[in-house]
Amino acid sequence: RGKMHQRSNTTSKFEVKETNTMSKDYDPVTGNKRVNKYMLIKEVGRGVHGKVKLGRDMETGELVAIKIVDRTSRRRLGQRNNELSNEQKIRKEIAILKKCAHPHVVRLIEVIDDPMSKKIYM
Repeated sequence: RGKMHQRSNTTSKFEVKETNTMSKDYDPVTGNKRVNKYMLIKEVGRGVHGKVKLGRDMETGELVAIKIVDRTSRRRLGQRNNELSNEQKIRKEIAILKKCAHPHVVRLIEVIDDPMSKKIYM
């Protein structure tokens, strides 16, 4: 009685690492690709804007989900000129995910956005 309940902070307590260089490699033993410190293990989902792969952080051993999206996309039939570009949609999604801190929402750990790459990795 008389206790005040503090609302949980809705902003993320974790910093999102933003990396603007990417190195790709290939493991000849497993056949898996490696992007920076992440080994891409297998595809777990695919959608209109990209795919999600199971990955392993090779520094910590932690399993992670890696969303891979094309920086640009083909204009679809019926798409209006005033709609956001694919890259603008990705930037908007990143901004939203940076603010999310909820047990039922994945936490954004890192964004790999090399201007020389056609893809953005989250």
